[in-house]
Amino acid sequence: MRCTGRVAALAALILITLSGCALPGTGGPPDPEAGETGAEQPTGAVQASDAEQGAGGETGTHAEPSTQPESSPWRAGMASFPLVEMREPSPFPSVYLPAEVQAADLVAEQGRFVLEVATGTIWRVDAQSGFYAWSPTDNALALSRAAMMREGLDVVMIESQSATPLVTGRVHHAAWMPDGSHLAFVLTGSGPDRVPTGPYLISREGGPVWRLSEGESNFFTAQWAPSGEWLSYSLPGAASGAVNMQTGKRLELSSILKTPWSVWVPDSPYMTLYGSAGVAIFDPSTEQVVGSTERVAVQREGAQFSRDGRLLLIQASHARSGDPPRFALYRSPDGLQRPLLEGVGRWARLSPDGAWIAYISDGCSESGWDLSVTATSGGGRRVLTQDPQTVRHSPWWAHHANQIAFVEGTRLKLADPATGEIRTVLEAPEGTVLSMPYNPWSADGRFLAFTVGPTPPICPR
Repeated sequence: MRCTGRVAALAALILITLSGCALPGTGGPPDPEAGETGAEQPTGAVQASDAEQGAGGETGTHAEPSTQPESSPWRAGMASFPLVEMREPSPFPSVYLPAEVQAADLVAEQGRFVLEVATGTIWRVDAQSGFYAWSPTDNALALSRAAMMREGLDVVMIESQSATPLVTGRVHHAAWMPDGSHLAFVLTGSGPDRVPTGPYLISREGGPVWRLSEGESNFFTAQWAPSGEWLSYSLPGAASGAVNMQTGKRLELSSILKTPWSVWVPDSPYMTLYGSAGVAIFDPSTEQVVGSTERVAVQREGAQFSRDGRLLLIQASHARSGDPPRFALYRSPDGLQRPLLEGVGRWARLSPDGAWIAYISDGCSESGWDLSVTATSGGGRRVLTQDPQTVRHSPWWAHHANQIAFVEGTRLKLADPATGEIRTVLEAPEGTVLSMPYNPWSADGRFLAFTVGPTPPICPR
């Protein structure tokens, strides 16, 4: 039996006591010192309360959930994050369950797909293009939906061909907590149930939703600290910030570096802020900058660390239209004043082990689109492809750094940087437009996610 409806916390406690109903959404982050939860939080779309619609106040309550995995860093600070009132998710059409398709069908399809690398099996997971993100711990895929029949955030399981709707609304971005238990996401208030635009948090199983910041702000990206203690978010043209999930402490980051994007240093308490004003390595606990450079402007999502946090690769922004794209490798955090090496190329990616940089030669300003690698220890460029006239893009390293997935025309290919071997894992019909705008690799390397849709912009105008 499942309790439904919106009731006051005391009424819900009385009802649950009398009927023995189970509370939905017990997978949310708790206060370890909190007791049993009394207020029911229905699942689904965020809905503004009467107070918010009339006076702009917060929605929901501040009741603490009741259970939490021992490995979680959450503390009593969660009480500072308001729970927003929820409705049931909109109906889930069967068209949004994973469905197996053939490669020949891709030319007539549009949307997001998943390829099992070993078998070549393809599943369609959505009929629209949009954001996706693999869980860091298993083969769950988070999707933002934008179709009229289904708009919101869902978690799709490929093996079981199932999906869990989390919220209904216009979701722009989602970031998995490092332990894979929760998702931070950006919800844009719209429609009759308009809610404040900004960052929210929900369990991957659904349930209560926490609002993580005040004010109407539409951040485009979010990054978790490796420990899960901090969440940082970037707001182009507005304030960027970070929030401590243990204490509720909030930091405004734009005063440290103008319009920063952020990425956390692996195995470190530091975060890296970067943007048009340069790069700064920042300690949020002391609120001090521990390293910086103003030498180069960095493009959005253009900073990457090696797995051990010792190397930082940045992709520079174009100083002016027509300039070739450049990248630079630095030692972190004390070597930001002088790059270890520099190069020219698009989509530069640092391998997780820090041994290689993969990139595509700039066909917009040069004579080809070849995939190349350069060893970070030194040495020249090694060209892996030999047909510069074919457009290639979107190179992505596998988590074990032994393969590079990339798009070549209507094919998805894998390259071995050590041997130079290249193999085709998907060959779509002529006219199919393939892209991998986000990291396509599942946690175990079994699956690749990709998009079929409008032609992605290659050369800047």
